[in-house]
Amino acid sequence: MQDNELNLMYANAHLFCAQCGIAQSELKSGTKIKRCGRCRLRGYCSINCQRVHWITEHGEECQKLCEYREDHSFTLYMARQTYKDTKKQNAGRPPFN
Repeated sequence: MQDNELNLMYANAHLFCAQCGIAQSELKSGTKIKRCGRCRLRGYCSINCQRVHWITEHGEECQKLCEYREDHSFTLYMARQTYKDTKKQNAGRPPFN
């Protein structure tokens, strides 16, 4: 799974129900699509839709999505730390040519 796919899933999770496909705009006023409390990458119009989707598909998917996000977050964190450490070590030194 690519990072841009996860970003797209996150951005669209509140727009439609992952189980029945109903769009947020089709729900009655005051009702909102709610994200999965664990991965935050799937949205649901009702508890019933969330339960059905969990049993049929999302239960397994959710675990994998969370693992991917955790692994990726750690890798990104380490890359940022390495960059910051290198920047501190090289402060005041002339740049490489």
